[in-house]
Amino acid sequence: MSSSSALPPGEERGETLWRADYSKQDAASAGYRIKSNNLDALPRDVPAWPPPVITPEVPVPHPPGSLNRCLRFALPSDCAIKRYEVEPGHRHFADGEDAFFGFALCVDDGFPLADDGWQVVWQLHGEPLTGSPPVSFLAQKNQLWINGGWGRPGAVPAERYQYEKALVDIGKSTWYNCVCRVRFDSAPGAGAVSLWVNGAEILCDFAPPCGTNYTFADGAPGRAYLKNGVYRKPTVPSGGSIYFAAQALGTGYGSVDPLNI
Repeated sequence: MSSSSALPPGEERGETLWRADYSKQDAASAGYRIKSNNLDALPRDVPAWPPPVITPEVPVPHPPGSLNRCLRFALPSDCAIKRYEVEPGHRHFADGEDAFFGFALCVDDGFPLADDGWQVVWQLHGEPLTGSPPVSFLAQKNQLWINGGWGRPGAVPAERYQYEKALVDIGKSTWYNCVCRVRFDSAPGAGAVSLWVNGAEILCDFAPPCGTNYTFADGAPGRAYLKNGVYRKPTVPSGGSIYFAAQALGTGYGSVDPLNI
């Protein structure tokens, strides 16, 4: 897709540092890390799901990104799925870093935008591996939400720094072009998250109560890493598919904007 959209006021084009290559035939070749613990079916006697696939078959035509292809997570209706994710193959993020993430998101008519439970579709998971992520986006109750902070290392009680905030209405068979900026800081109430959806600013320098990174129990700084796909409460009905396209990491808005690819 040719570059045509204007940058938001105050934002720069920047440099693209990583971009998924959807011209490839599988997710690993496209630039994603595939780990068995991210392909987790329930009950336990059901084999783990195969990795998601690169496909031109989408619920609505012309997703952003190369060759109009995308990453598809198909969720079978005959088995509950707890975790079905991949890790974009770029670096992890330490305190003091500032990063832009771009992605386009679409769910088909069979995918549940659940009214009961929780359903993470994009998360900056914390190292150490504990608690809920400091920053995650959820698709549920026909909205996109930001959520995180439960079980932050050292938090008493575990929900002390937990937060959740509805951001924007979303529907099925519609592409949502997202740019997220994160300033990483492990101090509670520090760091910042901004989000644009289809070019509109939805969130501006929001400071999560838990921070945007975590530290280890001894105070040593941790590092966040990105995962996307589906991570959900097992009682959420399965079925349908979720699609990602135009996924990128960069140093400015224009370097990751799905509408500029």
